[in-house]
Amino acid sequence: MSTNKIIYDSIDQLLSLPKIKPYKQKYCDHWFSAYINDLAQAKEIFVRLHFLEVFLRNKINTEFKHIFGNWLSADDKTILRINEYNKILKVLSLLNKSKKNINSHDIISNLSFGFWTNLFHQSYNHQIWQQNDMTKNVFPFLKNFERDIKKIHNDMKKIRILRNRIFHFENLYKTNLSNALNEINFYIYGISGLHLQEFLN
Repeated sequence: MSTNKIIYDSIDQLLSLPKIKPYKQKYCDHWFSAYINDLAQAKEIFVRLHFLEVFLRNKINTEFKHIFGNWLSADDKTILRINEYNKILKVLSLLNKSKKNINSHDIISNLSFGFWTNLFHQSYNHQIWQQNDMTKNVFPFLKNFERDIKKIHNDMKKIRILRNRIFHFENLYKTNLSNALNEINFYIYGISGLHLQEFLN
């Protein structure tokens, strides 16, 4: 028995069947190469996701502070739905247990990507995004027709689902990773005006 066959058999036994079964069905004896290729693409996307998530939350916070003041305060219920408000309360509760001085950075970095993407929900469209021209402030490098809040919310939702699949090591065989990468790069550029892929490749 070849060394490669022994290694593949060991990997086969240690990886979960639901994870590798689709690859075996689609790629047969070449399933492991396809699996590794998806992991390599996931790694590339992971780096972009880092920049998108950090850019997005910091940009939203900057623009929201400018319009709404201390919008992350536990006492401010004026702009958020109860779901997002409760997420802030939960983060504050966890941070308070650490018994250290809490600043806005602590709150921002502990709020999930889902929290930030939920801010593009249609229910916030008039009060936040339209009324204050907020899509232009958060995405200054997008064209006007690209700042449709419904499309942004749907795109961010897809990106969040992909992020969670990558972070939880789920298989990606049904995901068009090339399209996902372009979409993430699109919003990184929309926020920052930077073509980061030129520096990251």
